[in-house]
Amino acid sequence: MNSGYNSISKWVSIMHRQFQMFMNKQLKDFGINSSEFLYIITLYSNSGMSQDELAQELHLDNAAVTRSIKSLENKGFIYRERDKDNHRVKRVYLTEKGEVFLPQLRSILESWDAYAKSTIDSDLYNVVTSGIREMSLEMIKNK
Repeated sequence: MNSGYNSISKWVSIMHRQFQMFMNKQLKDFGINSSEFLYIITLYSNSGMSQDELAQELHLDNAAVTRSIKSLENKGFIYRERDKDNHRVKRVYLTEKGEVFLPQLRSILESWDAYAKSTIDSDLYNVVTSGIREMSLEMIKNK
């Protein structure tokens, strides 16, 4: 079946959905989903970020970040503390459970990357990855 629609948005959307399904399946036993894992990765490298800084880093709206943070906090992966200097700001940190989970999460992501790389020639994979990265960064700048 050919719908005649052959744009980058179609194929990026399809790949993103495949990635979400893969991640949801892999993360199911850990009690998190494909929309939550990025917070764990980001906080590992940027412990103590504010919720606003997380929203900026992940290019998400504050409401989505607040929901995910609350969910991950309820699941024991993160905790929040009020900033010592500005009590309106909440800082976000990984719990021990979140830190211990990180190697497993990295392994899951490496598995996806290996699968994606196996679907096309490595030179083409590098070109596609670079191209999508550049397009994404340009779109973020121009939003």
